[in-house]
Amino acid sequence: MQNSATLNLTAPSLHGESLALPIIAITEVDRLHGRSVASALASSRKFKVRGLTSHVSSPTAKHLSNLGVELVECDCSDKQQLIKAMEGCDAVYANTEFWFTPTLNLEKLEEIQGKNIVDAAVQCGVKQFIYSSLVNADEISGGKLHVPQFTNKNKVEQYARSQKSLWCTFLYVGYYMQNFLSFSPIKVSGDKHAALLTLPLNRTTKLPLIDALDLGAIVLPLLDNSEKCRNQVIHVASESLSVDEILQQFEKVVGIKASYNHLSYSTFKKDFSSAELADMFQFIDEFGYFGTKDVELGHMKKLYPNTASWEKFLGEAKNQFISAASSV
Repeated sequence: MQNSATLNLTAPSLHGESLALPIIAITEVDRLHGRSVASALASSRKFKVRGLTSHVSSPTAKHLSNLGVELVECDCSDKQQLIKAMEGCDAVYANTEFWFTPTLNLEKLEEIQGKNIVDAAVQCGVKQFIYSSLVNADEISGGKLHVPQFTNKNKVEQYARSQKSLWCTFLYVGYYMQNFLSFSPIKVSGDKHAALLTLPLNRTTKLPLIDALDLGAIVLPLLDNSEKCRNQVIHVASESLSVDEILQQFEKVVGIKASYNHLSYSTFKKDFSSAELADMFQFIDEFGYFGTKDVELGHMKKLYPNTASWEKFLGEAKNQFISAASSV
């Protein structure tokens, strides 16, 4: 596995000598990930942002439009739509979504969509390609575990690397802090006296965390300094915490006693009807979220010192945890 790069962001940017703003296409722009990147780039006023989405009428899309993002209706399963949407673009920021692909064959579709995005970028002469990837968990585990939401992204990454005309940068994005409000929630009881987190993750395993709203600020300098970022892998997380540390800080900031319900992988798979998630957490336990348990995040903090810590996120999201209170 390639190590994260400590980048010296002083190379030429996409702007060059031209007075026209570079055009950046962002896929899945109405999702949390894409929305963060689009908002940051639009607010910088250094780029013209083109947001690709199948839901141009959604409230999120309308909000982005108000920020100046050009919305283009586009299904990433349709390569011709992608080619049309990317015409004239200088760079592409791509994030493929395993969980939101509208088909029973989720696994193949994410890989197909990702490779379609790469093909369209190449055909349109895109200069820089930034992709949100992850490790090939199936390969690292020797086929023991099947984690398509990781592995398929890596297959797209390897395909992008094979396209010699693309200048690629790959972001290995950590576990969203927002997941503890939705995907894997810390549930506060109705009387607001207790909270419970239920996962199959060992309580001492370190989980790399990132506030998804910080992703835009991380992408911005990569576009400003495209040459130095070529073929680099960047591990994106502000800190790595164990379940115990996550809940200790929750208690400190939110002020509610938190407990951990540790399930076996098999029980989690049965109760939540998701073999992919059970295998994902087992992979994180055995191999680390990034395929190694020795990822150094110090350089990440040097490059992006203002990324939110878990404690800061909790302070800002405290009322969301409490307002979502339900019976444990």
